Amino acid sequence: LSISLISFENPFLTNKGGKNNGDNHKLGYWEAGFSFTPSVSGKFISENANFAGLINRNYYKNVANKENAAFSNSAGLNIQYHLPSNFFIASGLFIAQRTESLNYNYTITETPRVNNNEITGYTPLPSVSFINVNYNGSNSYHFVEIPLNLGYKQDISSKFELRGQLGMSYLKLFNLNGVKANYTTLEVTNLNDYAFNQSNLAANAKLGVYLNKERFTIGAEPIFNYNLTSLSGQNAAIKVKPYSYGFNISTNYKFKN
Repeated sequence: LSISLISFENPFLTNKGGKNNGDNHKLGYWEAGFSFTPSVSGKFISENANFAGLINRNYYKNVANKENAAFSNSAGLNIQYHLPSNFFIASGLFIAQRTESLNYNYTITETPRVNNNEITGYTPLPSVSFINVNYNGSNSYHFVEIPLNLGYKQDISSKFELRGQLGMSYLKLFNLNGVKANYTTLEVTNLNDYAFNQSNLAANAKLGVYLNKERFTIGAEPIFNYNLTSLSGQNAAIKVKPYSYGFNISTNYKFKN
């Protein structure tokens, strides 16, 4: 007498032909690791209507057009919570840098006359009092950045997945170095002489490919960051909103059972 045994497989425990990095379990899990982003940073400027009358008639020609984008970087710790679905929440703590290159080369030949927050005219300077401004250098602004992003991931092979993130960042200005030309007098003064906003908000977005293993991930993704608030103070005639775009490299460890 022979008895044939029928074997049943649990579809939730087997993985035919596909990857099993634990991402299809019923529980969420944490990831944490380090990120480094080489980038290029620049800025968008606009006028504050309440104080636009303080802008020197030569400001755009001699100053604004001579302040350009420059290389920058950011680095820090990133942390993510991955939901049982394909969504995840990302945050972290980073040191972010924004920079600009300066190439000032002009001569101040007149002094603006200011009355009630408006330039009412210009007084010519005697030639012996002309001020020659010739400066090449860069400015650096350093922030503590805390992002809060919503992310989505999608498998594209057994080893790789596509991850995208969109969200906002809080940026706390804690250090700056360099000089800047005043938009009224055009004279060059230290950055510390200006009233910059210490707290800033920015939007950020990134999309890239990650090598997805059982216990770690390594990813590379383009990233864009844009200030929603002006870096310059509320009483400044020129509003400054920095931006940066670069290539983020991240490596994370997965904390899960």
